[in-house]
Amino acid sequence: MMHWIRLRLAYAVPAIVALSACAGPVHVQKLTAPEALHPDSYAFADPSPNGSAIEVSARRIVADALATKGFIQSATPHYIVDLAVSERAGSVSIYTPDPAPLSGHTDLAPPHPFAGLCNDNAVRLALVFTNRLTGHTVSGVRSGQLRCAEGLAEALPKLADAALADALR
Repeated sequence: MMHWIRLRLAYAVPAIVALSACAGPVHVQKLTAPEALHPDSYAFADPSPNGSAIEVSARRIVADALATKGFIQSATPHYIVDLAVSERAGSVSIYTPDPAPLSGHTDLAPPHPFAGLCNDNAVRLALVFTNRLTGHTVSGVRSGQLRCAEGLAEALPKLADAALADALR
C-alpha cells in the first residue's frame, strides 16, 4: 500500500509542477515614448464597445488599473486611450529576438519551457495614449503572455498592470 502512494506521488508531483508552470512570464514592449506619460484624465477612443464580453471586460480591467495609477475618466480628457486585445493559438507565431527586421510584427513572448505540453494560448493587450489636444501619440505599449489552460480573461489583469507599469516609466 505504501509503495502505491509513493509511486503516485512520484508521478503526480512533476505533473503538477509542469502544469502550474505552464503560463510563461508577461512580456512588455514599449512602442513609443516621445513624451512622458503622467496620471491625468482620459477617455477610451471608442466610447461604446462593440458588445463583446472580452472587450467590455478589458475596458473595465484597464479602467481599474488606470484608477490605481491616479488616472480619472473624463468627458474632456487629456488622453485618448486606444485599447486592443487579442488571443490566438500559441502554435501560430513569429519570434525573433530583434523585432526591427519585421517592423515590430513579432510575438512578444518567446516560448516558455513547457510549450507544447498543452494547448497554449498567446494573449496580448495593446494600449496607445494620445494627447487629445495635439493629436500626438504620448505612449504606446503592448504586453503579451503564453498561457496553457487560461485564456485572455484570466490574463488581462496581469497584462494591464505590466503594460501600465512600463508606460509610466
